[in-house]
Amino acid sequence: MDEKEPDLDELLGTPKKASPLISIGVVAMLSVVSVGLGYFMGQMIQGNSQPDAQAVAAQADAGHGAATGHGEAEGGHGEGLSHGAQTVMLDPIIVTLPKNNNAWLRLELALVLEDGTTAPDDIAKTRILADIAHYLRSSDMNLLYTPSGYLHLQDDLLDRARLAMEGSVSDVLILTMVAE
Repeated sequence: MDEKEPDLDELLGTPKKASPLISIGVVAMLSVVSVGLGYFMGQMIQGNSQPDAQAVAAQADAGHGAATGHGEAEGGHGEGLSHGAQTVMLDPIIVTLPKNNNAWLRLELALVLEDGTTAPDDIAKTRILADIAHYLRSSDMNLLYTPSGYLHLQDDLLDRARLAMEGSVSDVLILTMVAE
């Protein structure tokens, strides 16, 4: 009478437990696939955001003319710029903002001069920069957190530049603005 007593698993009809090696293998395979997909998506996104060398060289050549104040905008290439308008780069402005817990603000601006206007000399540029820096120190930068606040800042900078240049500035371009 060598009969075995039936096991509880056999009586209930439950299958035997699977090996943990299969679960580990599936998790490892899914991990490798997800890492690979993440890598390829990152390469695809990074590849689209990197400009090619020819575009960088063309932008550098165009930027050099604007930085020296001798570049002339051609019709159709600039919004709101008429033929013959000059763009003059100003030195970066870095100011502390006492009304905002001594945060600091860095602005890079460019002036668009009206037709037939000569580029400002260093004294005029310094006067414009000093006036804009004084305005920024005395204003509340919390207003910049809205789109309309940004537009009001741009209008105020244009008014200050027009006052300093006796009305020969047609627009002020905010190239970069960093606040900390």
